[in-house]
Amino acid sequence: MKEENKEDEVLELPETQETIKSTIKVEKAIDFRDVERIVKKVLEKKIVLVNLKGIKSISDFQTTIKEFKRFSNIYKLNLLLIDENYLLITSKDVKIEKL
Repeated sequence: MKEENKEDEVLELPETQETIKSTIKVEKAIDFRDVERIVKKVLEKKIVLVNLKGIKSISDFQTTIKEFKRFSNIYKLNLLLIDENYLLITSKDVKIEKL
C-alpha cells in the first residue's frame, strides 16, 4: 500500500483590513445638550441613528446640527442627514456609500 502525505494543509488567506464590530443604536435628541452623549456612543464603535423629531424649534434644530458638525470635525465622524427627522452618525472607520 502506498503511503499518502498526511501533513496538515494550510490555507493562506490574503491580508484584509481589521474587521470592526459595531452595534447600531437608536437615540433621541431633544436639543443640543444631547449631542455629547450621542457622540460618546459613536466613539465606542457604535453606529447611531438619531431621532430628531423631539427638537421643537428650527433654531434648536440648527444648533443641534451645528454641534454634531463640530464634533464631526474634531473626531472625523461621518454624518448623514436622512431627512429632517433622522441623522446617521458613524466613526471614520465605517464607510457610507451614497446611492
